[in-house]
Amino acid sequence: MPLLLAPYNDSMSLGQGFNSYTHELCIDKAVTVEQENIESEGSPAQDVTYTSRFVDKLSDVVNSMNISFSSSIKKGTVESNGSTSAIDETTFKDSNLNAVVRVKVTNQIISVNTKAEFNEIAGVIPGTPQFNDTYGDCYISGFIEGGEFNGIVSIKILDSTKTAKKIAEIKSALASPSNDELTLDAFGDNVNSNLTEKLRDSQTTISVSWQGGGQIKHAETQWNIDTMLAAAAAFPSNVAQKPQRTWAILTKYKANQSFVKKMAEKKHEISKVLQYDQVSTFTAELFDDFMDYKVLLNTLQDIISNRHEYTAQAGDNAIELTIANLLALKAAFRAEQSKIVQATEVLSRDPSILLRKANSLKGSGSTAVDDVIKKALQANLGRSVTKRQILTPPSPPADDGSTTTAEPDFDFSSLIPPEIFDDIMPKRIETPETQVGPLSALPTMLGLASAAPPPPATDGEVVGLPDGVMKQANSTLQTMLDLKEQELEDSVSKRNQYATKNQTLESELSELKVKTAADQIHIQMLTGERDTLKTNLVKAQEEKAEVLEAAKKSADAAKGAAEAAKKTKGDADTTHEEELRNMQLEANSYHASWKKVEGELSTEKAEVERLKGDKKVFKEFFASLERFQAVGPADMGNVTRMAALTLSVRAMGDN
Repeated sequence: MPLLLAPYNDSMSLGQGFNSYTHELCIDKAVTVEQENIESEGSPAQDVTYTSRFVDKLSDVVNSMNISFSSSIKKGTVESNGSTSAIDETTFKDSNLNAVVRVKVTNQIISVNTKAEFNEIAGVIPGTPQFNDTYGDCYISGFIEGGEFNGIVSIKILDSTKTAKKIAEIKSALASPSNDELTLDAFGDNVNSNLTEKLRDSQTTISVSWQGGGQIKHAETQWNIDTMLAAAAAFPSNVAQKPQRTWAILTKYKANQSFVKKMAEKKHEISKVLQYDQVSTFTAELFDDFMDYKVLLNTLQDIISNRHEYTAQAGDNAIELTIANLLALKAAFRAEQSKIVQATEVLSRDPSILLRKANSLKGSGSTAVDDVIKKALQANLGRSVTKRQILTPPSPPADDGSTTTAEPDFDFSSLIPPEIFDDIMPKRIETPETQVGPLSALPTMLGLASAAPPPPATDGEVVGLPDGVMKQANSTLQTMLDLKEQELEDSVSKRNQYATKNQTLESELSELKVKTAADQIHIQMLTGERDTLKTNLVKAQEEKAEVLEAAKKSADAAKGAAEAAKKTKGDADTTHEEELRNMQLEANSYHASWKKVEGELSTEKAEVERLKGDKKVFKEFFASLERFQAVGPADMGNVTRMAALTLSVRAMGDN
């Protein structure tokens, strides 16, 4: 019997309770693990398992990776070890062919034997919600050390008219000569050239994830089929160097001797412990349905955003391309996903409910969509569905004052298979991307070239198109007309926006012209005042220079007379010496006055130099003004610079 496994994470420990359906950890030390009860199995030779095959369902991939369907449904994506796996659900569903390459390497197994003691909690009885939440349905009895490699090749045929032919050719290139199944032996050097030719006109996506083995390829190397297969072939040797814990081994409580003995002593039925084997296949189907609805929601969102690229299908049950219908359909898809989540939650608490009663169907909230779903259900499921069943939710239970906890309940017949929407969802218009040409090219543009009748044998013969072709042509032409009308409306809207913006700019320019004229007059007044001030200042400086020169001459003459008198009358009396000292003091006074006037003259010279600089600024301003008048007001850069210069001139005027 194969081992019951779950992906390993660092929160796990030996003897810990576990729910194998939801992969949720339960109480620590559900069983007591003694060192003497731990066994380790390992050998120099690795246990390596290679698997490669074509798969149709996403659940086949998830099941091979031992990932919980219930957990993936609840999270809305496929995760392993707490991180998103290599599986891209949308890419997988959109592809025409999916191949899986898997390598499982086991280096060592650490396990607890069945003699581990079950730790019973008083009052927690098998079959009760308390037992299920506390213990789960099994416990962690070991770990596998080694590695795992998963590679998925998803191939999408670009030409839908050749899908079946291309799939057959690619399968023939990949499959083993002895059968139609994909094998690693099929990937040889002699196959590469043939496979490359078969993969032409297709889109190939490579998704890879691995645990253990370290870095299995160079960072600069891109993933493709060759590099993926090379990495898979070399993976066991990489794991031998760098193994890690990849799986937790799970053991059912009924396989534990201590548990069976204690339950027998208390006369508790071990059969009431959760048994998920009976719902595993059904949960896999729920998982596929949930992911199908996820893809449908992505498609529906694209339809809502680009309605002009889609058209309603033919038939009474087709969904019309109205926002109300599309949003109602979106709500219906989300409601189905919620029902699937609810179904798995109920199954996790009570797996046996699958064989019991059901509730009424709930509707989407839109009469049109509900009618379509009802007709589709009748056509596909072969049963009668009343409008009341679809639109009316189940009534809540009567409040009779009872405190008894109700059993989990769910109507599994209310789940709507996502496949019924394939025939009623709007389809993308497949129109060649070509420009509108002569009328003779119209059938080709509309994709009707193959459906058009042959030309008339005679001039008088009238040849028409079949009704279905005409309907398709009318639908396509209407779509093209809607596109052109939308483009025209967008062009008119943009033109109005530009006209409004132009009017605003012209108004701002007129105001700027008036302001510029006023500033020009003000600058001219300031220039006249500055010229007058400059003339007066120069005249004052010249007068001060003359006074300074006369004072200097007087001081020099006094000093010369004093020195001459001192030399001539060296031995004069006291009176003469007093006169000499007075003359010396007078000479010193004249000299000090000259120094003061000389300082004032230096200050005035600096002022003259500053005025010369101001005159240069004025000249530049009037030159800019003349250029602005010559170029015109459209030169907004000149307007900006003139405004800055105006502020500078005003500041000088204030000073």
